[in-house]
Amino acid sequence: MRIASAAACLTLFAVSVFAQSASQPAFQAADVRVSTLSMVQYTVPGALRGDRYSIWNATIIDLIDAAYGVDADAVYGGPSWLESDRFDVLAKAPPGTTPEQLKLMLRAMLAERFHLIVHPDTKPMPAYILTVGKTKPKLREAAAGGETGCKVQPSNPTGVPYTTFQCRNITMDDFAKILSQIGGSYLTHPVVNSTALKDSWDFDLHWTNLRLLARAGEDGLTLFDAIYNQLGLQLELQTTPTSVLVVDSVNEKPTDNSAAVANAFPAALPAEYEVSVIRPSPPEEPARFVTNVPGQIELHNIPLSFLIQFAWSMFDDGIPQNLPKWMDSEHFDLIAKTSPEAAQDPRRTQMGDMQRMLKRLLVERFQMVIHTEMQPLDAWVLIADKPKLEKADPSTRSACKEGPGADGKDPRLANPVLARLVTCQNTTMAQLAERIPNLGAGYFRPPILDATGIEGAYTFTLSFSPPAIPVAASSAGGTSASTGAAPVASDPAGAVSFASALSKQLGLKLEMRKRPMRVLVIDHIEQKPTEN
Repeated sequence: MRIASAAACLTLFAVSVFAQSASQPAFQAADVRVSTLSMVQYTVPGALRGDRYSIWNATIIDLIDAAYGVDADAVYGGPSWLESDRFDVLAKAPPGTTPEQLKLMLRAMLAERFHLIVHPDTKPMPAYILTVGKTKPKLREAAAGGETGCKVQPSNPTGVPYTTFQCRNITMDDFAKILSQIGGSYLTHPVVNSTALKDSWDFDLHWTNLRLLARAGEDGLTLFDAIYNQLGLQLELQTTPTSVLVVDSVNEKPTDNSAAVANAFPAALPAEYEVSVIRPSPPEEPARFVTNVPGQIELHNIPLSFLIQFAWSMFDDGIPQNLPKWMDSEHFDLIAKTSPEAAQDPRRTQMGDMQRMLKRLLVERFQMVIHTEMQPLDAWVLIADKPKLEKADPSTRSACKEGPGADGKDPRLANPVLARLVTCQNTTMAQLAERIPNLGAGYFRPPILDATGIEGAYTFTLSFSPPAIPVAASSAGGTSASTGAAPVASDPAGAVSFASALSKQLGLKLEMRKRPMRVLVIDHIEQKPTEN
């Protein structure tokens, strides 16, 4: 939900926030703790199953969204960690809880456990303003009694990569809301209708996805140009008064779980698979990896080396060492299931839990002997070259997102090869180092150490080409991404690697240096698993 469409929710909230009473719905018990997946940059959305509500790896912004129905753009102020610290919530709700009651329970939980205090307000915020262009709008008055809404139309897989929508009987207010949802990476702020057009309209609209502009070449069409040329309307980023939810105060550490929590939630079932089958793969079998079934993992024709690397990820015990060469050539099918009771336990749905169970299974079946130790290894280090950084406004939250900053400047439109644009605000160099593997996905592997020596927080943008766009190597940036070094742009193609953007735009540099790293050492492993 975007800011423009959140006004009604905030109006209702303004009434309820000051009328809370002892009768307000509340969870019967809530297990709230710091997330064990804090290194993962995504949230497992909240869901109410029976009398259990769970949301994993959620920021306070995510929890506010779930409680009040407003996203990050509609939340104003708050401490810098509001979009970085992550929490797990498992709560027990009364039978028959409705979605609206669930929101009230989440509000009560946030107030009790995080001491969250918020209030509605209006603040000047960036938004895309939809207006009538310089010519008469190219819209048809809607036919009476027809369908209402916008439908995506099939695309031509062999032609120009267009996204096409057919809109019928649509008001401009509704179109603004729809644009906020379908605008993709073009629109990083809400859309506000200022056309003054009151009727309902029929029209078609097609444009090229921002990520596909480079492939489309001269036939590519931006969303902004499409709206102007095809509809006679204009979409511009401006600052406008917007309904927001202001965070007055919030605690970074939730209050401790009460004794009632242990009674409400029995001890988690053992983190182990009840049934497992591991067998050599038929050579002709395609590789498959299925993990979307609760309490079950199914893999086909997967190298044992990959299984080891997946189970012992870099975010856990470290980088596996001493892998025998045969582990790349020996492929296996693996099917493992927990008990039905464990499969229904919300705590068993996390990726980290799956990895722990897989570790135990591999150790037992391949008779692995392992240990961890610190070893000097080559790893990325972020250093200062000739820093070009702008001090951040300390009142803003620490966050990085795809798209332009408040000034609306988007180099991707002029040079589609620069298909990635990241804006970071109130970000320290340590936070940047931690986020680089996600921001520059495909270029660098974690962990990255901040060795810049630069204090404070900064606001900046980075414009670069994703790894899928060919980028030539040079002496300034080393070899290709596949070898672990940072590729550098080839000027004729106009591509800019993440490393080159980091250097030219921010005056920072990534270097490979030896430093102590925790690693997993395999002392012994059998080539064949024990019998099923």
